[in-house]
Amino acid sequence: MTASHPTPQRRPGIMLVQPRLKSPSPETAALFLRWTKLHFPELLHLPASSHGSVTGAMRFVAPSSSSSSSSAHSKYSHDDQKGLTPYFYTCHVDDIGFVRSPLYDGVNRRLDLENTRTLREGEVPVGREGSVFEVVDARFKVYEVVDKGMGGLGASNTNISGTFQDLALPLSPSHAETGTPPANFLIVLSVNPNPEAGSTTTGSIVPPHVQQLQTSLLSFLGAKQAALKLHTSLYRDAGAATQPEAHPMVDAAAAGEWLVTVVVVDEAGVVGREDVAGLVEAWVDGVQEGKGDGDVELSWGVWSGDVLMSRPQGDGGSEP
Repeated sequence: MTASHPTPQRRPGIMLVQPRLKSPSPETAALFLRWTKLHFPELLHLPASSHGSVTGAMRFVAPSSSSSSSSAHSKYSHDDQKGLTPYFYTCHVDDIGFVRSPLYDGVNRRLDLENTRTLREGEVPVGREGSVFEVVDARFKVYEVVDKGMGGLGASNTNISGTFQDLALPLSPSHAETGTPPANFLIVLSVNPNPEAGSTTTGSIVPPHVQQLQTSLLSFLGAKQAALKLHTSLYRDAGAATQPEAHPMVDAAAAGEWLVTVVVVDEAGVVGREDVAGLVEAWVDGVQEGKGDGDVELSWGVWSGDVLMSRPQGDGGSEP
């Protein structure tokens, strides 16, 4: 009889990807979108391994400053010296070790993915040879989810519908029927504890003020817009040892030690991205007014859901 070996404990999480167009234009933006729509299924159809599999691949977008001079848009730019990235991608995994596995490393980064496999129904060829990194400059960072990011939040906030880590697709019954998702937006709070305030992280303990920020934001959103459905997760920087090879890391100023993520789903169509950004800005202003102790360095952004995909059911589970 073969001896059984205990399965190592998994560490679910995400790999955050911040791509920026090297030569921003409507043409390169459309090219990168076509590639994304072929690349995501590549990730989601990878076979399961001892590290599980890729469970979700998502793209969120915001208008860049190159297309508007308004203050609402100037927060985002393809110039990494001038703002947050207009594109915010997440790759959701059963275990963060997957992104250092041979399976992930073998994913094709060429642009013309249509020449590497048969196109599935609805897929469109990219129409250009070369590498995707000729079109975009990308930075990456791996985060481990903390208790799915929920804790006891669901009991105290009826707006919470689930987690971002395991975001269930389709987002609504109408989404299932039409294939068109309701308006949805990703809020990201990047939190860096301030060492000078004595708020550094010890081991795997979540600093109370980080959890309080998540709870406070969710309560604020629920109070302002009761019809919104919220999906939230809290993440911790998984460390440089989890970074895939040849994947430049996102700067700490752009993605902190902790990430609070909230997907806002608006089935009624009452808010837009700028409305959500206005709510977050008002909340941040209130937090900063009431927190004079400098416990954390806080930055934030809001992106609209653009391409949301999850692993097809029946495509294989985790290896035993």
